[in-house]
Amino acid sequence: MADIIRHLSLMSNKAIEGNEDEVNTVLLAQVVSFYSVISQHCMKTNDCDFNIVDELSRLVTKCYGEHQSNLQDANIDVCITTISENAPPTCTLQVLSQWEHTSVTSSSLLSAFHTCLIRGAREGVRSEISGSLLQIQRAREEGRRPIVDKDEPSYWGDADNDSDEEEDEEGGGGGIWSSILNGTLEIAK
Repeated sequence: MADIIRHLSLMSNKAIEGNEDEVNTVLLAQVVSFYSVISQHCMKTNDCDFNIVDELSRLVTKCYGEHQSNLQDANIDVCITTISENAPPTCTLQVLSQWEHTSVTSSSLLSAFHTCLIRGAREGVRSEISGSLLQIQRAREEGRRPIVDKDEPSYWGDADNDSDEEEDEEGGGGGIWSSILNGTLEIAK
């Protein structure tokens, strides 16, 4: 694992040096993505000493040191933007909060905060049950049925198909989803 991290460090240095004094954002984005994968692996296995926040802080500091003398703020902005788009949002926010050269007037900094907040919210919606409830609430507000993947088995099994047919015969129509959307579904506890 140490060899992989060392090679990624060399790659990140080459990305920051860039071509003709421009940061190689494609290579830097790939390195940051690999850092994220390594970080997740290390958290699961607890067998390596890798801190993604330290590595990302090193990248930002190196980029600032490399391009500050050239007065190329655009390269520093590109580096910050690339990290915010490819690193986990919480890690990016930690890096930016610890960085000593943070400027509130930097548009890239505000853009990075915006990107982190949007990505964090999306990841939260995808991974939490409250995200599912939020999707149902939005569907109800819009007056439409939530999107259900037909290939995946439903939690309700064939029950929602049976209840649809029964209610259609009775004239109720809509089944369980209409009750959810109307907010009239009763669940026995």
